[in-house]
Amino acid sequence: MNAVKPATVMAGVLTGPAAWAVSTQLGPILPYTECALAWPVSGMLAIGLALLSLVAGFWPWWRTSSDSPAGTVFVVGLGRLMGLLFGFALVLQAASSFLLDPCAH
Repeated sequence: MNAVKPATVMAGVLTGPAAWAVSTQLGPILPYTECALAWPVSGMLAIGLALLSLVAGFWPWWRTSSDSPAGTVFVVGLGRLMGLLFGFALVLQAASSFLLDPCAH
């Protein structure tokens, strides 16, 4: 198996925080859309971003071989943990958007 590319390894580390930042920035904006549409837009967005965070965190791990350098293995493990951490945070954001009424100001 080929070595994991550095861009793939760093994508595993950076995608989770970027997805969480997008969800956090859109959180105050989307309730107006949700109230007008009567559809949980921010919850669905947060679920999609959580899946993106998990896939990006675990993708380099699936591609890592046993002969990879130790630094690469560490960063891949770090990306995997960050994918889980930010995926969990996004699932909690999605749960709050499903439980709270967006029209109650």
